[in-house]
Amino acid sequence: MTADEATALASTIGHAFPRWAVWHLNGWWYAAGSYPNSMCSRTLHADGPGDLCRQLDHCERLPLAMQKAPL
Repeated sequence: MTADEATALASTIGHAFPRWAVWHLNGWWYAAGSYPNSMCSRTLHADGPGDLCRQLDHCERLPLAMQKAPL
């Protein structure tokens, strides 16, 4: 995958998961997002876009009570 293709795919994933900033760097895929009603943020990473999408989907499906930022 070229750098332009990775950038375009990261943008597409970001549109599918708008609460997350998605990017590709040095062969890894990242997504950063904040916990609901919190100033804390979290970053997910995966070695492929499919794995990252699965993690993002899992986080988005968690009930709000389970998305609290760790203390």
